[in-house]
Amino acid sequence: TNSFKRKCLLSRNDIHRPQMLVSAILKFPTRATTQGAGTQLRWLTVVSWGRNSEGQAGIEDSIIVTRPTPVLGLNGVVSLAAGRVNSGAVTASGLALTWGCGKNGKAGHGGAQDSILAPTVVETLAGRVHATGIALGDHHSLFLDSTGTVWTNGDNKAGQCGLGTPLPVIAQQHRAALIHSLLHNNDAAKAQQHAIVASHQQHRSSSSSRGRRS
Repeated sequence: TNSFKRKCLLSRNDIHRPQMLVSAILKFPTRATTQGAGTQLRWLTVVSWGRNSEGQAGIEDSIIVTRPTPVLGLNGVVSLAAGRVNSGAVTASGLALTWGCGKNGKAGHGGAQDSILAPTVVETLAGRVHATGIALGDHHSLFLDSTGTVWTNGDNKAGQCGLGTPLPVIAQQHRAALIHSLLHNNDAAKAQQHAIVASHQQHRSSSSSRGRRS
Protein backbone atom coordinates (compact mmCIF):
# COMPACT_ATOMS: atom_id res chain seq x y z
CA THR A 1 0.00 0.00 0.00
CA ASN A 2 0.99 3.66 -0.37
CA SER A 3 1.11 4.04 3.42
CA PHE A 4 3.51 1.09 3.76
CA LYS A 5 5.73 2.40 0.94
CA ARG A 6 5.91 5.83 2.59
CA LYS A 7 6.91 4.29 5.95
CA CYS A 8 9.70 2.40 4.16
CA LEU A 9 10.92 5.64 2.56
CA LEU A 10 10.92 7.49 5.89
CA SER A 11 13.13 4.78 7.41
CA ARG A 12 15.87 5.18 4.77
CA ASN A 13 18.95 7.42 4.93
CA ASP A 14 19.04 7.97 1.15
CA ILE A 15 16.20 8.35 -1.36
CA HIS A 16 17.42 7.18 -4.77
CA ARG A 17 14.37 8.08 -6.88
CA PRO A 18 12.35 11.32 -7.03
CA GLN A 19 9.42 11.33 -4.62
CA MET A 20 6.57 13.84 -4.56
CA LEU A 21 7.07 16.29 -1.71
CA VAL A 22 3.61 16.10 -0.14
CA SER A 23 4.24 19.01 2.24
CA ALA A 24 5.07 21.30 -0.67
CA ILE A 25 1.49 21.03 -1.92
CA LEU A 26 0.51 23.34 0.93
CA LYS A 27 -0.43 26.81 -0.29
CA PHE A 28 2.23 29.00 1.24
CA PRO A 29 1.31 32.70 1.11
CA THR A 30 2.39 34.89 -1.80
CA ARG A 31 3.02 38.63 -1.92
CA ALA A 32 2.09 40.93 -4.80
CA THR A 33 3.69 44.23 -5.81
CA THR A 34 2.68 46.63 -8.57
CA GLN A 35 5.28 48.26 -10.80
CA GLY A 36 5.05 50.75 -13.67
CA ALA A 37 2.32 50.41 -16.32
CA GLY A 38 0.26 48.39 -13.86
CA THR A 39 2.52 45.33 -14.06
CA GLN A 40 1.97 43.13 -11.03
CA LEU A 41 4.65 40.76 -9.77
CA ARG A 42 3.97 37.95 -7.32
CA TRP A 43 6.66 36.67 -4.95
CA LEU A 44 6.48 33.13 -3.62
CA THR A 45 7.42 32.43 -0.01
CA VAL A 46 10.84 30.78 0.35
CA VAL A 47 10.67 27.53 2.31
CA SER A 48 13.48 25.26 3.52
CA TRP A 49 14.01 21.96 5.32
CA GLY A 50 16.73 19.51 6.32
CA ARG A 51 19.85 19.90 8.43
CA ASN A 52 20.02 23.21 10.24
CA SER A 53 22.84 22.79 12.77
CA GLU A 54 24.80 25.61 11.10
CA GLY A 55 21.66 27.67 10.47
CA GLN A 56 21.60 26.82 6.75
CA ALA A 57 17.83 26.27 6.69
CA GLY A 58 17.26 29.75 8.11
CA ILE A 59 14.88 28.45 10.78
CA GLU A 60 16.23 29.74 14.08
CA ASP A 61 14.63 27.35 16.58
CA SER A 62 15.39 23.92 15.12
CA ILE A 63 18.52 21.83 14.45
CA ILE A 64 16.67 19.61 11.95
CA VAL A 65 13.69 20.86 9.92
CA THR A 66 11.62 17.88 8.79
CA ARG A 67 9.04 19.69 6.65
CA PRO A 68 9.11 22.70 4.29
CA THR A 69 8.98 25.76 6.54
CA PRO A 70 8.80 29.46 5.51
CA VAL A 71 12.08 31.35 5.94
CA LEU A 72 11.42 34.67 7.61
CA GLY A 73 13.18 37.85 6.51
CA LEU A 74 13.19 37.12 2.76
CA ASN A 75 11.12 39.40 0.52
CA GLY A 76 11.02 39.58 -3.27
CA VAL A 77 13.56 36.82 -3.88
CA VAL A 78 14.67 36.49 -7.52
CA SER A 79 17.64 34.13 -7.05
CA LEU A 80 18.18 31.37 -4.51
CA ALA A 81 21.05 28.98 -3.82
CA ALA A 82 21.67 26.11 -1.40
CA GLY A 83 25.25 25.18 -0.58
CA ARG A 84 26.59 22.23 1.40
CA VAL A 85 26.02 23.87 4.79
CA ASN A 86 25.03 27.40 3.79
CA SER A 87 22.36 29.20 1.78
CA GLY A 88 21.93 32.49 -0.06
CA ALA A 89 19.41 34.63 -1.87
CA VAL A 90 19.17 37.78 -3.96
CA THR A 91 16.14 40.08 -3.86
CA ALA A 92 14.52 42.18 -6.57
CA SER A 93 15.86 45.29 -4.81
CA GLY A 94 19.42 44.05 -5.42
CA LEU A 95 20.29 42.85 -1.93
CA ALA A 96 22.35 39.69 -1.41
CA LEU A 97 21.71 37.69 1.76
CA THR A 98 23.50 34.65 3.14
CA TRP A 99 23.07 32.38 6.15
CA GLY A 100 24.37 29.11 7.57
CA CYS A 101 28.03 28.17 7.94
CA GLY A 102 30.37 31.14 7.45
CA LYS A 103 33.72 29.41 7.84
CA ASN A 104 36.53 30.62 5.56
CA GLY A 105 34.57 33.85 5.12
CA LYS A 106 32.26 32.24 2.56
CA ALA A 107 29.20 34.06 3.92
CA GLY A 108 30.75 37.41 2.99
CA HIS A 109 30.12 39.12 6.34
CA GLY A 110 33.72 40.01 7.09
CA GLY A 111 34.40 37.12 9.45
CA ALA A 112 34.52 33.33 9.69
CA GLN A 113 31.38 32.64 11.70
CA ASP A 114 30.54 29.01 12.48
CA SER A 115 26.84 29.67 12.06
CA ILE A 116 24.55 32.47 10.91
CA LEU A 117 21.04 31.55 11.98
CA ALA A 118 18.96 33.89 9.80
CA PRO A 119 19.23 35.51 6.34
CA THR A 120 21.70 38.40 6.71
CA VAL A 121 22.48 41.14 4.18
CA VAL A 122 26.00 41.09 2.71
CA GLU A 123 26.86 44.67 3.67
CA THR A 124 29.91 44.94 1.39
CA LEU A 125 27.61 44.73 -1.64
CA ALA A 126 24.59 46.59 -0.22
CA GLY A 127 24.31 50.09 -1.67
CA ARG A 128 27.40 49.49 -3.78
CA VAL A 129 26.03 47.19 -6.47
CA HIS A 130 22.67 45.77 -7.54
CA ALA A 131 23.04 42.02 -7.04
CA THR A 132 21.21 39.79 -9.52
CA GLY A 133 22.53 36.27 -8.93
CA ILE A 134 24.30 34.01 -6.46
CA ALA A 135 26.16 30.68 -6.55
CA LEU A 136 27.57 28.75 -3.60
CA GLY A 137 30.47 26.32 -3.53
CA ASP A 138 31.43 24.16 -0.56
CA HIS A 139 33.79 26.82 0.76
CA HIS A 140 33.34 29.96 -1.36
CA SER A 141 30.57 32.12 -2.82
CA LEU A 142 29.98 34.04 -6.05
CA PHE A 143 27.70 37.04 -6.60
CA LEU A 144 26.67 38.56 -9.94
CA ASP A 145 25.69 42.23 -10.22
CA SER A 146 23.61 44.10 -12.80
CA THR A 147 26.70 45.20 -14.76
CA GLY A 148 27.82 41.60 -15.27
CA THR A 149 30.59 41.86 -12.69
CA VAL A 150 31.27 38.80 -10.52
CA TRP A 151 32.15 39.19 -6.84
CA THR A 152 33.73 36.36 -4.85
CA ASN A 153 34.71 35.51 -1.30
CA GLY A 154 35.58 32.50 0.86
CA ASP A 155 38.28 29.84 0.83
CA ASN A 156 40.99 30.53 -1.76
CA LYS A 157 43.50 27.79 -0.94
CA ALA A 158 43.04 26.27 -4.39
CA GLY A 159 42.54 29.59 -6.17
CA GLN A 160 38.77 29.04 -6.32
CA CYS A 161 38.01 32.72 -5.80
CA GLY A 162 39.55 33.40 -9.21
CA LEU A 163 41.58 36.41 -8.07
CA GLY A 164 44.77 35.31 -9.81
CA THR A 165 46.52 34.34 -6.60
CA PRO A 166 50.12 33.29 -7.48
CA LEU A 167 50.85 29.56 -7.20
CA PRO A 168 53.65 30.06 -4.61
CA VAL A 169 51.13 31.83 -2.36
CA ILE A 170 48.60 29.00 -2.81
CA ALA A 171 51.35 26.45 -2.03
CA GLN A 172 52.23 28.37 1.15
CA GLN A 173 48.55 28.37 2.16
CA HIS A 174 48.42 24.60 1.69
CA ARG A 175 51.55 24.12 3.81
CA ALA A 176 50.15 26.32 6.56
CA ALA A 177 46.83 24.44 6.50
CA LEU A 178 48.65 21.08 6.66
CA ILE A 179 50.81 22.17 9.61
CA HIS A 180 47.74 23.49 11.44
CA SER A 181 45.92 20.21 10.82
CA LEU A 182 48.85 18.12 12.07
CA LEU A 183 49.23 20.22 15.21
CA HIS A 184 45.49 20.07 15.87
CA ASN A 185 45.41 16.29 15.43
CA ASN A 186 48.47 15.93 17.70
CA ASP A 187 46.83 18.03 20.42
CA ALA A 188 43.63 15.99 20.12
CA ALA A 189 45.61 12.73 20.37
CA LYS A 190 47.42 13.99 23.49
CA ALA A 191 44.14 15.03 25.08
CA GLN A 192 42.63 11.62 24.34
CA GLN A 193 45.70 9.85 25.74
CA HIS A 194 45.55 11.98 28.89
CA ALA A 195 41.86 11.11 29.34
CA ILE A 196 42.59 7.38 28.94
CA VAL A 197 45.44 7.52 31.51
CA ALA A 198 43.30 9.49 33.95
CA SER A 199 40.44 7.00 33.55
CA HIS A 200 42.83 4.07 34.06
CA GLN A 201 44.29 5.63 37.20
CA GLN A 202 40.82 6.31 38.57
CA HIS A 203 39.85 2.70 37.87
CA ARG A 204 42.96 1.40 39.68
CA SER A 205 42.31 3.70 42.62
CA SER A 206 38.71 2.51 42.84
CA SER A 207 39.80 -1.15 42.66
CA SER A 208 42.41 -0.64 45.39
CA SER A 209 39.81 0.97 47.65
CA ARG A 210 37.45 -1.95 47.22
CA GLY A 211 40.32 -4.36 47.91
CA ARG A 212 41.20 -2.66 51.21
CA ARG A 213 37.56 -2.66 52.35
CA SER A 214 37.28 -6.37 51.68
